[in-house]
Amino acid sequence: MAPLEFSAEWLAHLRHSGWLLGVSGGGDSLALARLLQQAGATVAWAHYNHRWSAWGDEAEAFVRAQAELLGVTLHVGHGGGKAPSNAEAQARAARLAFFHQLCTAHGYAGVLLAHTQTDVAETFLMRAGKGSGVRGLAALAPETVVGGVRIGRPLLGVAREALRAWLMAQGQPWLDDPDTQNQRARVRALLPQLAAAGVPVHGLAAAAQAAARAQAAVAAQVQAFRAMYPATVPVAALVTLPAEVAGQVLGEIIAAQAAGGAVVRTSKRLALLARLAAQPAGQASLGGLVWQWRAGTLTWRQA
Repeated sequence: MAPLEFSAEWLAHLRHSGWLLGVSGGGDSLALARLLQQAGATVAWAHYNHRWSAWGDEAEAFVRAQAELLGVTLHVGHGGGKAPSNAEAQARAARLAFFHQLCTAHGYAGVLLAHTQTDVAETFLMRAGKGSGVRGLAALAPETVVGGVRIGRPLLGVAREALRAWLMAQGQPWLDDPDTQNQRARVRALLPQLAAAGVPVHGLAAAAQAAARAQAAVAAQVQAFRAMYPATVPVAALVTLPAEVAGQVLGEIIAAQAAGGAVVRTSKRLALLARLAAQPAGQASLGGLVWQWRAGTLTWRQA
């Protein structure tokens, strides 16, 4: 894909599907909005104001003004109350629920998000710092389904700086989030130093894409194994799998069976696998499930 052009495949998606566009008021989302307009794609906008600070109302007013100026349909959702300690996770969950509501009510095909190559690099670094496995390190996917919402990301090959340069050339204003203390903002501030040390954004993004290719191979093995053993699992068959595959088998079981589809860190899943390999019988709690193994068979139930 050329720096600021959509691929032929994405153009077909965008021109023939009724998409919703997530617009925060920042440079990435407004660049995507203007590029979509330039490409002749008609989309509605969705903006969510968490109302955790005065910034939320300022961003909402700005997005409303831009939507009116460009003549697009705008949906606005509102949260309330004080920001929780896990604000980033709660913010994502609230926006996703809002998108799901809009897609269900209005029949939108899905939601477009303006994640860029820079976001891919930042996400890779943050997940690496948490010890994520290959699935966590994998690049943000161009298309995926999250919480029942189809998510499209047509700008993953474009660096954030290129979008801002293009916006300036268009005379399009945008807002910069004043929160510089969240983890993503702190990682973002380090990117110039990493580039100076020979670790550029495009290199980190390429590593994330390599992880995505590896994850596709692992996922195929996981699905084949789960198809063979949908209800109970032979311990010997599980522990002789490659560790990444076996760990993801446990993750798939947890996501399917545990209340709320809990996500458990790789290190904890590998610790359970180590117990399975070392102990002929036992019991453990992990991911909202109680795991029991005896006579060579692993079973699980909700806690």
